Amino acid sequence: PYNLLMIVLDDLNDWAGYLGAHPQAKTPNIDKLSQSSIAFHNAVCQVPLCNASRTATLTGLLPQKTNIWWNYQSEAVDFATLPDQLRLNGYKTTVGGKIHHHFRTASWDKNVTAGGHYRGTPVDEETCVINCTFDVSPVEESKEELRTYKTAMKIASELTIATEPFAIFHGIDMPHTPYYLPQEYFDRFPIEDIVLPQVIDNDLDDIPPNISDYPNPIKAKLQRQIHAKIVDIGMWEELVQGYLAATAYADDCVGVTLDALEASGKLEQTIVVLWSDHGLHLGQKQRWGKSTLWGESLRVPLLMRVPGYTPGACTRAVGLIDIYPTIMDLLRITPPYSLDGRSLIPLLENPNAEWNYPVPIMQDRHFYGARTEHWRFARRLKNGVVEEELYHVSSDPNEFKNLASNPFFNNVKSQLDIPW
Repeated sequence: PYNLLMIVLDDLNDWAGYLGAHPQAKTPNIDKLSQSSIAFHNAVCQVPLCNASRTATLTGLLPQKTNIWWNYQSEAVDFATLPDQLRLNGYKTTVGGKIHHHFRTASWDKNVTAGGHYRGTPVDEETCVINCTFDVSPVEESKEELRTYKTAMKIASELTIATEPFAIFHGIDMPHTPYYLPQEYFDRFPIEDIVLPQVIDNDLDDIPPNISDYPNPIKAKLQRQIHAKIVDIGMWEELVQGYLAATAYADDCVGVTLDALEASGKLEQTIVVLWSDHGLHLGQKQRWGKSTLWGESLRVPLLMRVPGYTPGACTRAVGLIDIYPTIMDLLRITPPYSLDGRSLIPLLENPNAEWNYPVPIMQDRHFYGARTEHWRFARRLKNGVVEEELYHVSSDPNEFKNLASNPFFNNVKSQLDIPW
């Protein structure tokens, strides 16, 4: 049987080098893995929020079944997660870092998460914008002193000594905010050269109010005020620099793990899967953070390196919900129940295979939609009012032009309007 190494990042949107969404992204280790993997270029999360996304991915079930929609909810204890199922089938499961949003002790034979805090001590503590949610500063500690890097080193040690079959899960809590990092990472991205995300002034004009104001008008207005303040005080470049720096730091941790796997001699007996729980806005559509159905929140890296399969790029739309059934299929393990995703083995065998399966996306029971290779659709029902978005993402990747009100595209909407 294959071993499994799963690497999970926190808040990494499509600013990975191989995806080409930002010209300054530096992720050489992720890019190297992409070259020996099936690299999914149109992968999306199901719910753009940590707990809901990780729960859906690790249980293989949409929130309608687990009822996990928000971060403050506890774990879905009634459902067997991917590591649970592997452990039941003879795999020794090891975790380091954040995999579940709420730690689930029963899933693991061994926990090697390093002690200490994953953030360092800010050199400048006077830069907070709003409650320090989006803050950026060099730190006094070196990368080797921070929990994130120390955990990567512990995972590397486990790969050296692991007995087969093993399932090792490496959670990297970057590039999550705040961006408190060693100075060396900021130095990789000179502030005077920073490229800001592409935005247009009237971006929200064609978006219905119940969608643009999600989850409610007060919070949406606060988001716009935060964006205006960030722009006004000249901090936009610093925060983009911080995100790029945090992504580079995460990539270094990925490199520690992948180098250890290769050195262990177990690379060709091990499936490697890398993904991020959701994306992140950095000023696009006047938003900072996640929890929207716009592409910045949804699109994520997804790489699958499977021994015996030819590497390639796949542009078909897939979801994180498909990871669980794919692993079960590859390892020839019977799932514990009917999973909501589908096995991606046909795309591993042929990345250009026909794939006519809209991928479910959702915020809550009344705000849902679907993503395909060329389209993204969303519908929200509030107080009896139905409002919609439709974007041709192939030609409009920034989702600047909402086509939902154009009757010419009614047939497209009907194909994507699936009540998940």
